[in-house]
Amino acid sequence: MTSDELRTAVAEVERRERAATAALPLANDPAAPFRLTRAKWKGLHPDLKGTLVRDGMRRRMVMRGGALSEVFITDMKPRVAP
Repeated sequence: MTSDELRTAVAEVERRERAATAALPLANDPAAPFRLTRAKWKGLHPDLKGTLVRDGMRRRMVMRGGALSEVFITDMKPRVAP
């Protein structure tokens, strides 16, 4: 396998993984330790926020005090894992 073929294969695997993750529902759990409004979430720098997969759902996370904390968006409908 040449280096170009390897790069292509790795890119395809990464694309499939991103698509599978994006297909998961996005949780909005009121039990999350950190609360933000939708506007404040959108205003955060991208390096300080993101999503992680846990319990079969994507969860919003924010960097706070050097650690990741799950976020509840107060002005959105709650959605918890089944």
